[in-house]
Amino acid sequence: MLRTTMGGILALAFAVALAGPAQAAVVNVDFGLPGDATHAGSDGILSIGGTAWNGVVYDTDAPALLDESGGTTPVGLAHLRTPTPPGPFMSLGVPNDLQDSGVLGSGFDLTGLMADSLYTLAVYAGSGVSFTVQHAGGYAAGSCPGFPSYALPGTEGSDYCLLVDLAPAELSPGVFGLRLSAPSGAIFGLQLLGATEAPAPPAVDETPPECVVASTNSGPPRSLTLETRDLESGLGLIAIVSSDNASVQIPSFDLGTTDPVMLTVTQGDPTQSATVQLQVTDVEGNGGVHEFQLSGAPVTATGCESVLDFFDSAVTAGTLVGNGPGNSANGRRGAMRSMLEGVCSALAAGDDATACGYLRAALKKCDGDEPDFVTGEAAPELESRMQILRGDVCWDDSPRSEARGTRSASGPVIPMTWGLVKTMYGMD
Repeated sequence: MLRTTMGGILALAFAVALAGPAQAAVVNVDFGLPGDATHAGSDGILSIGGTAWNGVVYDTDAPALLDESGGTTPVGLAHLRTPTPPGPFMSLGVPNDLQDSGVLGSGFDLTGLMADSLYTLAVYAGSGVSFTVQHAGGYAAGSCPGFPSYALPGTEGSDYCLLVDLAPAELSPGVFGLRLSAPSGAIFGLQLLGATEAPAPPAVDETPPECVVASTNSGPPRSLTLETRDLESGLGLIAIVSSDNASVQIPSFDLGTTDPVMLTVTQGDPTQSATVQLQVTDVEGNGGVHEFQLSGAPVTATGCESVLDFFDSAVTAGTLVGNGPGNSANGRRGAMRSMLEGVCSALAAGDDATACGYLRAALKKCDGDEPDFVTGEAAPELESRMQILRGDVCWDDSPRSEARGTRSASGPVIPMTWGLVKTMYGMD
């Protein structure tokens, strides 16, 4: 499209303006004779702050033009030649370097342009100059009928002609550009405002989404809150691969969301362990299977009483007896049962700290190191059951009620009566 009016715009150049995804830049050209000064400054009609201009000598191609900031571009200029091309043109007495001399001839190609971008073209020319510009949509006519003022940035229609929204034509296989041909007079300079390089390709997402435990609930039944998130291409799929004694709540979410999505995994039977496998992928297909497990419900007084029942059954069967001389053997066996009762009572009251203290004390009297309170064939099994109970009640040897706090400095004191002490140690 040819712009015929553009009042108040200053420029001595040919310009191409981009209306596409890449950032626009300006390429400036000052045609001249060998030895001429090359124009410099941001006074062209399409200048956006840069001052660099490319000096192009008549009939000499310029395959690599700089932008107005001096940066390299893929844009080039190649003259169209005839067997007897007209010579250069000089305009005497011009008060600027841009319009002091120009070129006559068949025209030129601007190459290295982006095929999917739009450009604006400003051409500085002499009085009464006309020309055509080949672009992807055909040909646009340019005409500067007025007499140049030679004052920059100049007047549209006199100092420069302006054409906009030009899509590059394929001038040769794989080469896209604009062809200015058949000028009827001298062309002094040009500015090209548009894309000088292709936009950077989008980053490739190769990072799988996160799927981590955000919080836990000890129940019973136990449950996990999981957080899934992908900050690049976004979440694409959350699916249950397998589930054993567990239910999974997956909320709805928008495809490609980068916000966190929270899931809940809950045990079915709180006395049994639970396992779930989840497939989590992003929009690009990155991801995999995540497995989460929940152990059986925390041991309560009922679980402790199973240890006490085993103790009583073993005593009745004669496979667990007191360890000590005389009457102290029965007394020590009774003291061991009292400690187990203390464990169960503390658990029933929700006092894990006291329960852990009783367990630590009882285990020291049933670990094979003298003096033990009990012995016999069932003693190793009793110790094993007590260790399991301790592992469930005391996390890292700290009460589970203190697992997220500070471990108590000392355990509880086990109350003992004087009569019990005398019985334990065979004192009269």
